[in-house]
Amino acid sequence: MREKAAEQIRFPHRLTVRLTGGVILVLLLIGVPFFLAFASLLRKQQIEALSEATTGLSSILVDGLRSSMLAGRPHLLDESVRALSREEGVERVLILDHRGRVRVSSDRAYEGRVQDRERDSTCSVCHRLDRSPPSSWTAVTVENGRRVLRAMSAIANEERCYT
Repeated sequence: MREKAAEQIRFPHRLTVRLTGGVILVLLLIGVPFFLAFASLLRKQQIEALSEATTGLSSILVDGLRSSMLAGRPHLLDESVRALSREEGVERVLILDHRGRVRVSSDRAYEGRVQDRERDSTCSVCHRLDRSPPSSWTAVTVENGRRVLRAMSAIANEERCYT
């Protein structure tokens, strides 16, 4: 009699199927939020690590700029910028003046170009704020359909550089 009763219970209504489904559902409800939280944390840590690396590269570039300007040979920086842009993961290096004109670039097509602080996506990351941009800033932007890490550093004009 029991065998007939067990055969008559349809597959989705069996106790083992219900228990297994319930356990899987509970594990998914617990696991998915943890997975999303860990993925977000990993992304933040990766951006932080890249930010630290680009900050180091920026400080090297600033030191090189300072040295070449004090030596009276700013053209020496051009080759350093181009060499830096050939490094893995570096797409382009630009040095702009306070008006937004590109003074030194690893891509000759950018030299002399004036960046519009309001419309250019690279500039608007910092300049869309109501206050002045910070001394260094890192942001992830979208360029040509792909995500790009932007690292910007403001270079203060020192008195010994223009006197």
